[in-house]
This record gives sequence, C-alpha cells and structure tokens, in this order.
Amino acid sequence: MRRFTVFYLMMICSAFSGELTGIVRSEDTKETIIEGHPVRLRILEKNMEVAGAEVFTDKNGRYVFKDLKSLPSYSYIVSVDFEGVPYFQGPYRFKNKTNKIICDPIEVFQSTTSLAQISSIESVFIEVGRSDLMKIHYTIKLFNESDKAYAPFSPESEKYIIPLAKNGFDLELSDLLRNIFEVDEKIPALILKAPLYPAKNRAYEIKFAYRLPYQKKNLEFDFTSGVAKRSFNLFINRPHLKV
Repeated sequence: MRRFTVFYLMMICSAFSGELTGIVRSEDTKETIIEGHPVRLRILEKNMEVAGAEVFTDKNGRYVFKDLKSLPSYSYIVSVDFEGVPYFQGPYRFKNKTNKIICDPIEVFQSTTSLAQISSIESVFIEVGRSDLMKIHYTIKLFNESDKAYAPFSPESEKYIIPLAKNGFDLELSDLLRNIFEVDEKIPALILKAPLYPAKNRAYEIKFAYRLPYQKKNLEFDFTSGVAKRSFNLFINRPHLKV
C-alpha cells in the first residue's frame, strides 16, 4: 500500500509540474524588450476554458507560468494587450516526456487609430434572379501598409465601415467574420471591431453576401468605406440595370 501511495503521489506531482515560458519584444527592432508588462494565460481543458493566470515580464522581457497541468487534455493560450491591441500565441500543449513549453516570441507593434495607411481591393457582383430579388456578393482584401497596428477600440479610432443597401436581408457572414465585424442594422453597415496588424505582403480577405429586393432599373449603392481603394470592380449579370 505504501509503494502504491508513493507512486500515486509522484503521478500527481508530475501532472502539475509543467512550465510555459516565452518573451515579449517590440517588432520595430526585434531587440526592444518589453519589461514589466502583464501576460495572461487562458487554461483550457478539452477546449473549454476552465481557469486563467497572469504574470509580468522581467527585465529581459521574459515571462514564466509554472505548476501547470501537463495532461494531454489541457491546452494553453498566451495573450498580451499592447497599446490597446491584443496579441495571441497558442494553443500550446505539453508533449510526451517534456514538462516545458518554450513559446514563440510575442512581437508587438506601436498602434494607431488612423486608417490612412489601410487600403483595399474590392469586387462586387450583383446577381439578379428571375424574381424581384438580387444577391449582392462582396470580396474585399484589406492591406495594412504601415508599421503600426490599427486599433479600432478607442473612441478616437477612425472606423472602417462597409455600407449595406437598405432593405437588405439574409446576410451570409461566416462565424469568423461575425467575431470581427459588428452588424449595425440601423445604418445599415458592417463595422470592423478587430485590429489590423502590419502585413505589407499579405491581405485580410473578407467575403459576404446578402439579398435585396428591387423594383426599378436604376439602383443606388454606397461603396465608400473610409479607406483608399487600390481597385474597385463592379459586375452585374443583367446589363439593362444601371448602378
């Protein structure tokens, strides 16, 4: 019985001996250390959040979370808020025969509330059916050409807004896009509520569609969004319609 008890205690201690560590630094030089900054840890069991923890970076920009469960059912997500912009790493899991996770560096940017360096490539396809309905298809690619992260959360932030036609319905928007856009039915419009990180060679792609009744040949749409357009293409499958 005594040997069994000792072995059982060793298993318990092993399951709680995990350590997760990483570093926070500025993206501008990759050498600027972010000292004394809070780092948060989301603890998930079977993909359900069950707890959390917080530590602060040391003089070297390093953070350490100790006494974590190293069981296979547990995973961990690291997050940092810097100048009003969130950054995430993970999820991480402990691998077999190791109780230490070394995370990728969290590289943060200075933030801006301006849309001046945001641009887009936009395509709109108006699909007119046989009934008095049409379907509006949007494809938008957003580019952040600056060296700063766009932060939409401040009251001073310029808002990226995609106007929708009045009386539109049946909005087709993925769950992912619903997490980063607010649907304002009064304007009506989609309003971006997620940051845009600098990525000069990569675009953020947005696709959605909605239906719209029509009873006249001349239609009015508002395609202004508050950012510079690299290009804008409009396609209609019925040439007699004027937009």
